[in-house]
Amino acid sequence: MSSSSDSDDSKHKKKAFKIGYKGIALRWDGEDWIFYEQSMINAFEKSLLDEIVLGTKTEGDTEEENNDFKKKQAKVKILIQGSLSMRLAKQVMSKKTGTAMWRELCSIYDGKTNSATKVQKVYRLNGELRHKQIHTREYP
Repeated sequence: MSSSSDSDDSKHKKKAFKIGYKGIALRWDGEDWIFYEQSMINAFEKSLLDEIVLGTKTEGDTEEENNDFKKKQAKVKILIQGSLSMRLAKQVMSKKTGTAMWRELCSIYDGKTNSATKVQKVYRLNGELRHKQIHTREYP
């Protein structure tokens, strides 16, 4: 049940991704990496795929183990692609394994929460703001 403050807040927020009934993120668009990452880790753990995603489990010695590994990799790929917006899915879908897809997302988005990256972004945005302010002033 949502409170009135929840409904008031939702009027001002842009549409975010949702968590589906199976606990998997849907249509993630690149915002709030930490929340998305934790949601997906929970989904991987629930499906017993966390070792596959993290790369700690690799192909086995027998054909049966290899087939099981391939099925789990395919499931990871399906979970990841199904959780992303079309734009983001296209960025990672060329990866051959689910592990590689997850690593690609981590390499892209873990850096965005890095404090040095944040400082650089603030510096760049301040420069853009100054540039716009200078060019929008009216001269007498």
